[in-house]
Amino acid sequence: MSLVRRLQDTSLDDLAECGGKAARLGQALRLGCPVPDGVVLCTDLYRRFMQQGGLHGEIASILRTMQPTSIPHFQAVEWAIQSAFKVRRMPEEVRAAICKGWQLMGGLAVGVRSSATNEDSPQQSFVGQHATYLDIDSKDRVIEAVMGCWMSLFSAEALHYAHRFGVDLLKSAMAVLIQRMIRPSARGALFTVDPISGNPDVFVLEVQEGPDSGVHRLDPYRGQSGEPPAWTQLRRLGLLLDESLLDYQTIEWAISDSRVYLLRVRPATSVPPYLPVAVRETDDGRGPLRLTRDPACSPRALRPYSWYHRSR
Repeated sequence: MSLVRRLQDTSLDDLAECGGKAARLGQALRLGCPVPDGVVLCTDLYRRFMQQGGLHGEIASILRTMQPTSIPHFQAVEWAIQSAFKVRRMPEEVRAAICKGWQLMGGLAVGVRSSATNEDSPQQSFVGQHATYLDIDSKDRVIEAVMGCWMSLFSAEALHYAHRFGVDLLKSAMAVLIQRMIRPSARGALFTVDPISGNPDVFVLEVQEGPDSGVHRLDPYRGQSGEPPAWTQLRRLGLLLDESLLDYQTIEWAISDSRVYLLRVRPATSVPPYLPVAVRETDDGRGPLRLTRDPACSPRALRPYSWYHRSR
């Protein structure tokens, strides 16, 4: 099994080897989306490190002491697991693979990002639970950042989230994504369905930085007069990913040097059901129900995986 893989060579078929974040970004690349160049340190590398000195068994023992009703206990467990990681010596084979990944990126400043096998799924996103390191510009710092990503599989936040959703972290694994650094002038998120109402006839664009900061509601198919060119591109990319992956998407994006880049692509979670208006067939209101909708709406809401399935 490969220990290091180019991001462009990954896809959704590689979730077990590359983790959710990297596999979905690799799939986006294959669809022609703009994603910063990167390499993936595969989960087999993490597993080889976990085999050192019985680390997997020690972590299992630590997890049995966890008290899930107490946040301080989650933090104590995180500290104990980090200590267990840090006293292990990194095998030379593992160290060499990490250095190879960084060298494939030209030995320049990179972002080092976690990509767990249990994240960015339709059921659980694990957003914000795992580590990311930016502007990493030396071999030793890359190795340290990769170790930090591996340890973050058991961060206090991830432990709490996993307990809440019944995820066994010992059955999960952590890949690491090393990507070329970009310098964003604006960033945000695009939702290809309204996350509040569940309306699939609306894209919701969140701009966190830049002159257009705020939350904007977009028509999926028609641009607005005077809107920034980046919005037009994001709308097109949102439709491409939405239709290609057959699910509503949450897309994290950034603009650097006037170019749009996608930083994360994941299924939208916790979207409420959305139904057209139900009316009676007869004027007196006693006939059978039929579903109607505003004729101004696009056909998008009638896709089989939109309101019909979400209302079952």
